Amino acid sequence: MFRDPCTIEMLLYRSQREVDPDRIEDAWDGLILQELLHKNVVIEGRAQEYCYGELDTDVFLAFTCNGISIHKGIGAQRSQTEYACFPLEVIVLNLPPEVRTRDEYVYSLGVIPGPHEPKHLDSFCWPFYLECTQGLKGIRTYHATHRKFFPL
Repeated sequence: MFRDPCTIEMLLYRSQREVDPDRIEDAWDGLILQELLHKNVVIEGRAQEYCYGELDTDVFLAFTCNGISIHKGIGAQRSQTEYACFPLEVIVLNLPPEVRTRDEYVYSLGVIPGPHEPKHLDSFCWPFYLECTQGLKGIRTYHATHRKFFPL
């Protein structure tokens, strides 16, 4: 995302928007995200010297896992299962609301097969959790607009 100047501009949505405390128009207007922006990052129980969202390049992700039915039958052929699979997806909250759920900006992490919802969702999410922990420490990334590396 930091290779494309247009996408970089869209990623600045989070840091450039102004919050109206009397209106909720976006996830960023909610109390949880507003409080998070003033807290120090905690990695493995240790508070770091920097806060969440301190840099314009800090990226915030929303994780989704909703069961969907991919097979429909008619009459006697109707599927007996409520859900057929559970896609694991990530949405980049830094992007403006009108683009953040477009296919090109929703990232698929995998699919948990059905027919029932996963009993231990954590076991499927563990690799993603490890990636996020690494991200909290900073991942060396090239910024196309600034033409230099930064800790993502």
